[in-house]
Amino acid sequence: MGDSKTTSLSRNNTTKVALVPQQVTRRHVRIAHVSSVHPWSDNRIHFRECQSLAQAGYEVTLVAVETDMVGIRPAVSVRAYKGRNSRLTRMVFGSWAAIGMALRSHPHIVHLHDPELSWAIPLLRIAGKHVIYDAHEDLPSQLLDKSYINPRLRRITSYVGRLIVGLTRSASHVITATEKIAERYPQGKVTVVHNYPPALPRVKSVTPLVERENRVVYLGGITEGRGFSQMIDATKEESWPFEWKLILAGPISDQLRTRLEDTQTNPRVEYLGRLPPDDARALLDTAKVGLCLFQDTSAHRDALPTKVFEYLEAGLPVIASDFPLWKQLFETCGILVDQSSPSEVARAVAAYDAHPDLLVHHSAQALAVSAESTWDSEAAKLLGVYADLTRRSTSDSSA
Repeated sequence: MGDSKTTSLSRNNTTKVALVPQQVTRRHVRIAHVSSVHPWSDNRIHFRECQSLAQAGYEVTLVAVETDMVGIRPAVSVRAYKGRNSRLTRMVFGSWAAIGMALRSHPHIVHLHDPELSWAIPLLRIAGKHVIYDAHEDLPSQLLDKSYINPRLRRITSYVGRLIVGLTRSASHVITATEKIAERYPQGKVTVVHNYPPALPRVKSVTPLVERENRVVYLGGITEGRGFSQMIDATKEESWPFEWKLILAGPISDQLRTRLEDTQTNPRVEYLGRLPPDDARALLDTAKVGLCLFQDTSAHRDALPTKVFEYLEAGLPVIASDFPLWKQLFETCGILVDQSSPSEVARAVAAYDAHPDLLVHHSAQALAVSAESTWDSEAAKLLGVYADLTRRSTSDSSA
């Protein structure tokens, strides 16, 4: 089993959510959220789903991978363990360790977040547990685009992905991050819980957008598939405004970190490492534009990246990939570009530099779109799922 440590329960300074009125008491319902892939500081898992459930009165334990980030206030009881170095050992040993740690909390409901944990679903059901499977991504489509999989084997791995989806259908209920993913599951057994950010009060002292430093910010995992090379290369284009900087914040592989360090002589690029949620939100209040250049893959085209909604919530115009779905959602509050073209990205930054009125207009539109896409409504749907399973647990125990 993996080395573990427990972080005490703390619910101070948490964002209130809209609760679904229920007659069933939640105080003695124990829930275990489990991930062998995500760090315990994951925004969706910890600071949205687990936090909302804890506020609603459930007893929540989160089992997930250790993180080196500091300054994070846990919202629930955390049991963190060391992640595995290789993908194979993580899938085999890490998943067993995570499930074992979760079962030691004696949960009534187990909420799984990774495909590699799907093997445990039938076993947990046999053991009398209600199981929720949380599909963050469209697995079969995602496996078709994984760079570490031999192209000749991707069709086979995509088929394996479909088999895993079939296995996850045996869960008590499935939660998905988008409608596209939900299409793979029976209608009566799936609920879409979008990864929208919480609605935060606007701070009056925040510097007006046009008076801020000339900063374009990218938050989140830094990979080639999420536009690493295109972001860096855009800063080298002649059309990139001289005084503007690209600020990157998020986890990065050792290989890309080495390449990033090679560019640190470029005064237009700054890497801040991984930031706690509060620091990441504060960073957005210093920037003028948010950047999201997911590359064109079948999984990305229908994705709804958390980072974009965080940009909008902070009132930032966005420069983003010109996928059809993203055009429909974000075209009024940003400039959509060919995500493979550094020159288009640079020209979009130049447009905001030359036209502050466009910046202000798109900022107002960003706040308007954000007001319709907050976590409160998604939390209500999540709590509705749990209320139903809690009623079933009560009925089972009284039968």
